[in-house]
Amino acid sequence: MSPLDIQVLQDQKALGILTALLRKERIPHALLLTGVEGIGKRPAALLFAMACNCRRIADGEAAVSAGAGIEAVAGCSCRSCRKILSGSHPDIHRVAPSGRMIKIERVRELCHTLSMKPYEAGLRVVIMEEAQAMNPESSNALLKMLEEPPDRTVFILTAPTPDDLLPTIASRCQTIRFHPLPQARVAAMLQERYGISPEDADALAILATGSPGRIDTGRPAERQAWIRRRRWILGRLAEMLTRSGRDLPVSSLLAVAERLSRKKAAVDGMLDIIKTWLRDLVVCRHCPDQVYHQEALNEIQRISFTFTEKSLLSKIEAVDAAQRDLRSNANIRLTLEVMVLQLAKK
Repeated sequence: MSPLDIQVLQDQKALGILTALLRKERIPHALLLTGVEGIGKRPAALLFAMACNCRRIADGEAAVSAGAGIEAVAGCSCRSCRKILSGSHPDIHRVAPSGRMIKIERVRELCHTLSMKPYEAGLRVVIMEEAQAMNPESSNALLKMLEEPPDRTVFILTAPTPDDLLPTIASRCQTIRFHPLPQARVAAMLQERYGISPEDADALAILATGSPGRIDTGRPAERQAWIRRRRWILGRLAEMLTRSGRDLPVSSLLAVAERLSRKKAAVDGMLDIIKTWLRDLVVCRHCPDQVYHQEALNEIQRISFTFTEKSLLSKIEAVDAAQRDLRSNANIRLTLEVMVLQLAKK
């Protein structure tokens, strides 16, 4: 677990709930950690698994309390915690999408493993990352396990929202919401970790939309690539909305969608950039000081007053719909083309 992973764990309310479950020994058989990507759900799930099986806690040498929550085990060197961190613990199972989906074969394999008793863990933990990537067959197989959970086993699912899962699965989990970090906090974290300029840190913090783990900022080239993407996206948005309602060539709009679709791993982040800019068009009318993209405030105000608030909100909903469709494995290029055409409407 990297230092940035630990820094991301700033949602004290969410961590406090996990800590209280451990301290009171009232751990449900299934937890659902929700929130945007990169906000700390996976590190929190891993720390929870460590705290459930930490030898120092079990032997009374350490304690999980209101003052020392689950993040206190991050530096633990006991045998169990080391094995969990290295991914070699036989009773801590991590399931993640293969490609874009969690396939039925992986869930069946998990079912077989869970039919046997834990090898050594006090509490066996299954961490299912990006649970929204399950196909219908995988979801139904998991539902059967949640209906009759194996002994000494807790499931921890992560997903953007409960609505991204089958209602029958979400209803069987205790949901814990992880909230985005303040922009100033994200900028300070990035500046401290990478020694970048305040200007670059502020730009990246806007791109992170409260979720520093969403952007691969480990390499300078990648950081600069994100800044270039932001500049390009905002330029195309301003052009589309300034000319909205006129004779915009459809080919130009489709070219924007094609460019957005090139880097699949970055699509969701780029759509969030679009949403923050559209949000600014609404917010600038009432609270200009709350605009994310302050360097473009004059242009944002100029464009904002050419649209009704209802029209701007419908454009935000178009981006939200595109993100939901992409999480459901819709065709990326087609989804983005539909979204761009909707954004260009007056």
